[in-house]
Amino acid sequence: MVTFAAFIILMVILIHDIKSRKKLKDNRQFIEETIGVQEEERRRISQELHDTVSQNIKALLLSQKELKDCCTDINLLSELEKIISLEKKNQKELRAIIQNLAVPALANIPFKTVINDLCEQFYDQSKIPCKFFVAPDLSLDTCTTEQKHHILRIIQEALNNVRTHAKAEETSVVIRRISGQQKTGGLIRIMIFDDGEGFVSANQLPPTDASSHFGISGMEMRAKLLNGTLTVNSSTDTGTEVRLEIPLQ
Repeated sequence: MVTFAAFIILMVILIHDIKSRKKLKDNRQFIEETIGVQEEERRRISQELHDTVSQNIKALLLSQKELKDCCTDINLLSELEKIISLEKKNQKELRAIIQNLAVPALANIPFKTVINDLCEQFYDQSKIPCKFFVAPDLSLDTCTTEQKHHILRIIQEALNNVRTHAKAEETSVVIRRISGQQKTGGLIRIMIFDDGEGFVSANQLPPTDASSHFGISGMEMRAKLLNGTLTVNSSTDTGTEVRLEIPLQ
């Protein structure tokens, strides 16, 4: 009897703990602080990589070029060329990592241009064509700098997932105005499509899996800060669509 009562008490405590965690996760201040810590860590790592590893690679390439210029042994020259080629590849990959970690420049630049640059950067890094379209009747520059930052990070994370997981041949970023019940006159819908292999949708996964699946948890938190919603639809036949809907300003 005592054991059963203890079991009931334990279950009540566990249920309360789960509800408290969910409430905390949905708390705006908690989300803002969490994302703030993540962004600061991204900035720190980006700066450290630039100041240390990137500089070391540059120094190595310079030394290897000097060795190559004075080398007369054909076999050794061939090996040096292989090393230099590998170092250049490492340098390019490191530059891409630093770009992805760094805070995108937003000041005095049309937001459409910033997103287009992100799509071009994605193509340059992955060689996967990325089409970009914004409806002509939609101005994105009414968004605040903070809102633009969250939107960019969501698009960036979705494209990172395409490059890492999808094995896609093509992807698209489409931004439209849609009718809605918002007092401001509707919503902005941002869609990131790919024609890759697809995966089980986060909406079909248990909550514990969905929160850690391909960075979806971070995108959902940013969507909450935008007072919007994020949905992910995927299948092995049609690929994946990440859809963000936020109120028009």
